[in-house]
Amino acid sequence: MSFLDSTQYKNWYFTSDSLSKKRESTYSNALLSIQKNREIKKKIPTSEECELVIQYWASRIITYCEKYYKFPEKVGLTSSIFLKRFYLNCSPIEHFPSKYILSIIFLACKAEDQLIESSKLIPRKERGALLLRDLGKHNCNASVIKQNEIIVLENLKFNLVVYTPLRSMFGVSIDALQHDHIRQVEDLKVINKKNKQRVLTEIYTKCKKAAALASVTDCGFLYTPSQIAIAILQLVLDTFSTKLCLQIEKYLPNTFENEQIEKMFTKVEELKKEFFFIKSQLPSLPFTQEKLIKIKKAKAVFNNFEGVKTRRLKPK
Repeated sequence: MSFLDSTQYKNWYFTSDSLSKKRESTYSNALLSIQKNREIKKKIPTSEECELVIQYWASRIITYCEKYYKFPEKVGLTSSIFLKRFYLNCSPIEHFPSKYILSIIFLACKAEDQLIESSKLIPRKERGALLLRDLGKHNCNASVIKQNEIIVLENLKFNLVVYTPLRSMFGVSIDALQHDHIRQVEDLKVINKKNKQRVLTEIYTKCKKAAALASVTDCGFLYTPSQIAIAILQLVLDTFSTKLCLQIEKYLPNTFENEQIEKMFTKVEELKKEFFFIKSQLPSLPFTQEKLIKIKKAKAVFNNFEGVKTRRLKPK
């Protein structure tokens, strides 16, 4: 099945305006529901604060998958994408993320053929102290994971197929290297055949990290996996000590129909502006210092609203 025939394209691909309207509608409906069913005495988080908290948890869920559970990169990436999709159809002011993190990871494992029992996701001993602090002990049991799994599935519209940029990036990297479309910037010198495998491994390792950072943003709702892959690859190549470049104008004609090339150029250039955070370095978090401060304030509002204590966010 191609991306254009997938449920991801049909149900989770938007323009900037339609994505904003979708979020406004979801927040408004949640706000009405809360005001109707509760006596509100505390400040309700704003829609902007909701978005900041969702981005924070999208970043955290990748960390849990990679650092604690030691899952392959694709599980963390799919978990982050599921979380972002989940909160297009419901709001964190009604469904606080810490309650659903383990259920989302559980579903991502199924979607990526990394089958695991729900009980194995329960944080244990000292190594699980971070998760217990972040999620709350009451959210870390098998019955809660399975109970919330249904809620997550319904809000995902039972769409569990995810096209990530990983496969596209690997394919583009191999193809471009093989046909000498990746060259040194200074003299456009072709990479030595003996070094190609080493360069490919290093490129793909950096691209995987960049893809995880990118999944925290809205690019997955606004661009195709191949567009994301090429934009990330171009920026990652610039992080090498001997700077490399993808000769995209030579690579694309061999890969796409002529009428698609101009549109692809435009989309890739747009997308590169979104990825300011991977230009010349690959930080541990896809947030600027200014945004980290906003996230901390938003989390404080949520914690007060929900009465839940979570770990402090420290800038790195």
